[in-house]
Amino acid sequence: MNDWLKLHGRHRELRATGGSSIQDIRRVLQLLTRRKHAALSLLNRFTNRKNVEAARREWHIAAPQDAKQEEKKEWSEPLQNLDPSVSEARLTLLALTDESDVRLSQLTIMLSGKRATGDSFAVAAHLDDCHKGMGACGHALFHCHVGPDLSTTPKVRVPLPALRPAAALEWVLSVVLPNWEPVPWSQVVAHFARKRV
Repeated sequence: MNDWLKLHGRHRELRATGGSSIQDIRRVLQLLTRRKHAALSLLNRFTNRKNVEAARREWHIAAPQDAKQEEKKEWSEPLQNLDPSVSEARLTLLALTDESDVRLSQLTIMLSGKRATGDSFAVAAHLDDCHKGMGACGHALFHCHVGPDLSTTPKVRVPLPALRPAAALEWVLSVVLPNWEPVPWSQVVAHFARKRV
């Protein structure tokens, strides 16, 4: 079996069980607020709508009550205390799970904003709900985008390993938040040193 088929298989396995990590996503969001990178109300606003016809839950970050009406439909959460190279960053988080929060059909974790130079940037991790593009190499089910936006050509999709959704969220946040690294090299070295013993 070639590498692309193996990766596709892991992505399918992630979709089969990834919904169970909603609580892990909540823990990352809680840490985000505790470190003063987001509004304290964020954790309470990560919520879901039941889609009875499709038998699934649509998880998202709801807008705060004081947001302008035109902002509420397409809300993305402003982040604070950013890396000095970033002047603005907003987080969008969407997940589609089955009603029992086990199967993860789709995931979008995206940051969009501006660099200190004024240039736009976008960083996104997407787990698609169906096959897109030409195949598992050019459009892997779980992939990331990094660039000025998501539509600039060529549209580069970098295949991601089958990270749990909370780990993908940690990676996206590490791009714009100083000292966000969830696993510093010192922990990595210590972990593998213990394994040798």
